[in-house]
Amino acid sequence: MWNTRDPAAVSRGYTPDCTWRNRSTFIKGTDEIIAFLTAKWKKEVDYRLRKELFAVGGENMEKIAVQFWYEYRDAEDGMKWKRCYGLEDWTFDVSERDQT
Repeated sequence: MWNTRDPAAVSRGYTPDCTWRNRSTFIKGTDEIIAFLTAKWKKEVDYRLRKELFAVGGENMEKIAVQFWYEYRDAEDGMKWKRCYGLEDWTFDVSERDQT
């Protein structure tokens, strides 16, 4: 869904009270996710993302680490191609998991 570059579509993949951190910026909830991605993709033209599961853990297997890399042409830097790499750490709310 990320490669659609459609902020509303991407936001539907996350809970309405989801919290993100992007460098020094904290984003919480659907409206902030949409605003953040809208601004991001004005700058990051031809954005393409790949993610791979890196690790799973936690007492209830509620934590994952995801390796990502993406590339884009920078609209604020002469349309130069740029590439970014990193890891994401996710924690899922196990209280909502079906225990049957």
